[in-house]
Amino acid sequence: MNRLLIALIAGSFAAAVSAQTPAPAATPPTTMQKLDKKLESPADKAKQAEVQAVTKGGGDNTATGAAAAAGSAKAKAEKGDPKSLTTKAEKQQAVSAAAKGGGNNDASGAVSAAGSAKAKAEKGDPKALATKAEKQQAVDAATKAGAKNAGGGN
Repeated sequence: MNRLLIALIAGSFAAAVSAQTPAPAATPPTTMQKLDKKLESPADKAKQAEVQAVTKGGGDNTATGAAAAAGSAKAKAEKGDPKSLTTKAEKQQAVSAAAKGGGNNDASGAVSAAGSAKAKAEKGDPKALATKAEKQQAVDAATKAGAKNAGGGN
């Protein structure tokens, strides 16, 4: 297990170093290849082959590099452009324009006010079932009606 961990760490370092430097004319043996020679059992060699296959297949970063290059080129092109809101007056105008039509604050406030007015109007209305006895009778009646409609075996 320790050999496998050492091989993985060494392989990742070797892959990172080789990815950053240009390819030399003659490549010296890597740490992975040296460790391969030291491993003797067939099980260890099989594990090492699996590790090498995984480390070789995982590092294709060409698409992200192209996207990063395009983004940096765009940033360079836009660097000289003037800022959109340079003065305090322009910023205040933009804020006031956004506050006027930016959100649904007016509509939600009107709905909230209408709900509050309705609640105030209904506050003085008497309750349908004022006493405990009336409430109990309503519950009993609902229970009896539910039992009749349920179709139980009574």
